[in-house]
Amino acid sequence: MATASSLNDSSDSCMRCSSKYNRIQPSLCQCKHCSESFCFDCMKEHNDELQQNKAELTDQYNELKQLINEKRQLITNETIKTKQDLNEWFMKYIDNLAIEKRRIDMDIDKEEKQIQKLVFDIESELQTCMVDIQGFTKTNTFKSAAMEKLYDKLKEFKQQIDSLTITKKYDLPSAMPKYTFKADYSSKTITNNTQQISTIFNQQKSNTDNQPNIKQSWQANMIESEKKQATEDKPSFVPDENYFGNRDRYELTSYTVNCMATDGINIMYSSIEDSQHDLIAYCYLNVNDSKYGQDDSCRPWLVSRIVDMIWWKSIVKFVCATKDGIFTVTFANKKFKIFRAIDNRSENVHVAANTNFVWVTTDEKIMIYDITFKLVRSMDFKVASNCIRRSFCITDNVVALIVIRKDQRRSNILQVQFYDNNMGKIRSLDVGACDGSCMIRTVEADRFIIVNGENISYLMTSKGEKLTLALGKEASCVAVINRRNIVLSKSESELQLINFKYIT
Repeated sequence: MATASSLNDSSDSCMRCSSKYNRIQPSLCQCKHCSESFCFDCMKEHNDELQQNKAELTDQYNELKQLINEKRQLITNETIKTKQDLNEWFMKYIDNLAIEKRRIDMDIDKEEKQIQKLVFDIESELQTCMVDIQGFTKTNTFKSAAMEKLYDKLKEFKQQIDSLTITKKYDLPSAMPKYTFKADYSSKTITNNTQQISTIFNQQKSNTDNQPNIKQSWQANMIESEKKQATEDKPSFVPDENYFGNRDRYELTSYTVNCMATDGINIMYSSIEDSQHDLIAYCYLNVNDSKYGQDDSCRPWLVSRIVDMIWWKSIVKFVCATKDGIFTVTFANKKFKIFRAIDNRSENVHVAANTNFVWVTTDEKIMIYDITFKLVRSMDFKVASNCIRRSFCITDNVVALIVIRKDQRRSNILQVQFYDNNMGKIRSLDVGACDGSCMIRTVEADRFIIVNGENISYLMTSKGEKLTLALGKEASCVAVINRRNIVLSKSESELQLINFKYIT
């Protein structure tokens, strides 16, 4: 914990207020760990950040420890399995060789019998010729025709015997079977991981307000393990289109819902419990799950408030946007694991993902990251001066953005704007009046749902098609389970479950 000591010189200003908030406040205490001076409010914020970073380091350590155990077990299991597979292969190979040898022996024996029969037949005919020759000698009579016939027979027999040869055609591989068992690893990656954690720790000791953009590169090496771990606590269940069809339309939550996202079965949400602390919680919606109906699992959220939240199926994680960076969250075995994925600071930040990339928007830029959170593209992008960006979502081909536009009468108009992947505008459409609370999410390939704080929602496509849907209650937050089942909320301890049975 950051320990504060009182400062006698009240003329010193708070470092965080001047650098981060562009204000001047007297520093009333000093952090004994980093020797920076803060006002009481900033000291509390600084302490929360240190606690969150400590939690991140603990999670990283536990994750790495678990990964080591998994890899150790993997080595043992793969060694045993490989030897078993090889033993089975060689036994089968030897059996097949023995079977093939017996077949070849049978073919050789069969051919030998046929050849021996041919020779025996010739030899029998030769005996007949000998009898005829002996008859000529005894009678001392030599008939030209008979002798000519014997000459022809002997000549024929000689040709047959002369033509008799043995040919062998074979394909007997001399190469021995080969098998390589090798562990692939990168000592450089391990070294970088150690340096990475050490760098994060040293940054917190020196100055937590001026952190360079350090990427959590070690996550790329453990992403498959994290995917497996993230799904261990979830049953092999995929909701069908009638998931919410025959049940109560409302589901209570243990805490007030602020932002939320769905992993395709259940809901993770953030909650503003008081002005000092937020939390994240996980609500089970599957009535067949043993944890359904229990209090929502939760954990304090010690960094800045979550302003946007999505589920990224490609990495099997929730992605949370805050003004101090982008975080990933996994929930497994009733535990949350939080990691800082992108250290990008912005007051107005939103996040969306498609199959291969996650997009992060700020007031002036769009940044695109791959599944390892490596920046692959950055685009300058601003909305019109009379518009305020509120929410966006993407598919593999379309970017859908909603803004609040002020018209000539200074009224707030909700407008949806569609772009291609290079942010070339396709079209923009006014949806209706809006008080500022609104959200857009992808339903399927080219269908998007919009809520604007009222008891209606809109289904729209990039072609300009629009369908208005009545809701049971007002909604300003939406999460899509599948194309028929939608979850809605509006800053309440309650979720509205919608099943669109007749939408084509």
